[in-house]
Amino acid sequence: MTRPATPWTPPGVLRIFLVFLLFNVLNLFDAWATIELIRGQSDIEWNPFMRHALERGETTFLLVKLATGAAFSLTLALLARWMRWVWYVLIAVTLVYAATFGF
Repeated sequence: MTRPATPWTPPGVLRIFLVFLLFNVLNLFDAWATIELIRGQSDIEWNPFMRHALERGETTFLLVKLATGAAFSLTLALLARWMRWVWYVLIAVTLVYAATFGF
């Protein structure tokens, strides 16, 4: 016998906004940390797309990095109230992003 599907209560707008904001703050910190590490020549950018942007200059890199992150997270945030899986993806991606700073 199968259990009936549990009704889903969509997350509130404030909760979605806070996760969206956290993702973008982490993205900004990641961009700043990447630029600082590259300046110190202690690291390289592994992402070929972002490496190409970085070769064009720090301002270009920062604009591309922040624009792609904002567009991605905004798309997820706008759809999160209507699709449960999108909300879970937004949460998962933000948690993975936050966890990468622990290493």
